[in-house]
Amino acid sequence: MDVVGDRLCLMPLLLWSETVQFSWLVAVVDFQDWMHLLIAAGLSAAIGMGFWVLWLKTRQLSFKKVAMFLGPLPVVFISLVLILRVTLGSGVRHGFDTGVAGSMTAAVVRELAFPVEDPEIDHLIEVTPVLEHVKLMGPDGEEIELRRSVDGGVLKLDYDAQRQGSYKLVVEIPAGIEFVRVFTKEYR
Repeated sequence: MDVVGDRLCLMPLLLWSETVQFSWLVAVVDFQDWMHLLIAAGLSAAIGMGFWVLWLKTRQLSFKKVAMFLGPLPVVFISLVLILRVTLGSGVRHGFDTGVAGSMTAAVVRELAFPVEDPEIDHLIEVTPVLEHVKLMGPDGEEIELRRSVDGGVLKLDYDAQRQGSYKLVVEIPAGIEFVRVFTKEYR
């Protein structure tokens, strides 16, 4: 019975590990995240109470130990999520890493399409190496204003997305650059 009890004891932990992912831990705790926390806490509490009732009926100490382990588990998980949110700050919600080949003999213009999934959060494009001629086109073909900054050898382009959809980055790659790496991210 203890082996079965131990396996049942791990069930909330396994369910929790599927709903809590590292990228989720460092991101903003939104409504859906709170729902996952509440469901996992409720499931853990219900299973803990079930083991407590088994202990009351059978007076076997192993049931009481399992129930005492599961009791504080929801509080520990919620505290861990909130502590990681405060200490690690915000994180990347969606990232898209790609690149494009240049030419050794002539300047070329390349277009890179990438998705924007959440227009309400911050957006950043990192281009390596730094290029002079870069523009961003929205889903409807309108040009989006870019705020440029250079950090080391990386061109950082901050922009405000109007809506969800496929955006297009147009880069002019001068002769002599073989490859341009582009990383787009949505973050809080």
